Amino acid sequence: MGTYVVTGSASGLGAATLTRLQGLGHRVIGVDQHEAEIVADLATPDGRERAVRASIAASDGRLEGVVSCAGLAPFHDTSAITRVNYFGAIAVLDGLRGALQAGDHPAAVGIATSPHRVCSPPLNDLNFWKSGWHREGRRPGCRREGTHLNSLH
Repeated sequence: MGTYVVTGSASGLGAATLTRLQGLGHRVIGVDQHEAEIVADLATPDGRERAVRASIAASDGRLEGVVSCAGLAPFHDTSAITRVNYFGAIAVLDGLRGALQAGDHPAAVGIATSPHRVCSPPLNDLNFWKSGWHREGRRPGCRREGTHLNSLH
C-alpha cells in the first residue's frame, strides 16, 4: 500500500477521498486548516510551505499520490478563492514533485468544484493548471518523470 496526501481533508470531497483511500489500506496524510494531521492554511505562502515540508516529513519523502481537494466555494471573495484553489494547489503539487518521483506509480489529481465562474482568467480552473504543469517552463517533464496528472471539475 502507498502513502497519499489529501488537501482539504477535513470536509467534503477531501474527507471522502481520505476515508476511501484509508479503507483501501493506504496511509493518508490529511492537510487542512483544522482537524487534519497537518494543519496549514493554503491561502498563505507560509501555510503552503508548511504543508509541503510537513507532508514530506510525514511521508519520509515518498508518495504514491497527491489529491488536491482544498478549495473555497464561490461565495468567498475572488482573491481568497484564487489564493487557495489555484496557488495552493500549484504550491503543494510543485512542492511534492520530488516525493512523487520517489514513488513506484505516482499520480496526482486536482479537484475544482467551481471552475470558470469565479476568476477571469479562470485561475482556479485546474485544466488551466494541468496544462501549465506540462507546458510551463518551471514545471517541465511531469510525464517524463512518470507522474500521472489529472484534473476533475
